[in-house]
Amino acid sequence: MAGGADLSAATTLSDDACAQEPIHRPGAIQPHGLLVGLDAGTMELVTRSANVDLILPGTRPGHLPAWLPPKVIELCRELGRSGGGEKTLLADIAGLGATEVHCFAASGTVFCELELTSAMPTHPSASDAPLMLAEAIESLV
Repeated sequence: MAGGADLSAATTLSDDACAQEPIHRPGAIQPHGLLVGLDAGTMELVTRSANVDLILPGTRPGHLPAWLPPKVIELCRELGRSGGGEKTLLADIAGLGATEVHCFAASGTVFCELELTSAMPTHPSASDAPLMLAEAIESLV
């Protein structure tokens, strides 16, 4: 880094735990997190990370995820109406428990990144196994 700055020191000073996580696959969600994208107008699910199906089965496109608590839905509606911005809150997600939810709006979609709080054990399905499987399949194609 320029000026002799130490990258490990720079990320240690950050409150953003994701900044300290290695990138296993560009564009992929961290193995301990989930990502859903909701239509900014209807709040219907338009996209999700592959691990959502493993951890929260029954999450279907075209429907509002039933496991999203009201305060997260209201925050998403607010971001959808404003067309931008980002907010983070702590919420109890059915099936996960205490979860940090980071929401942001972009291109007509409100995205919610969900990460278990550090006090919570990682869900058994939220491991590197799905990533390893995806990479193995991709190498065969």
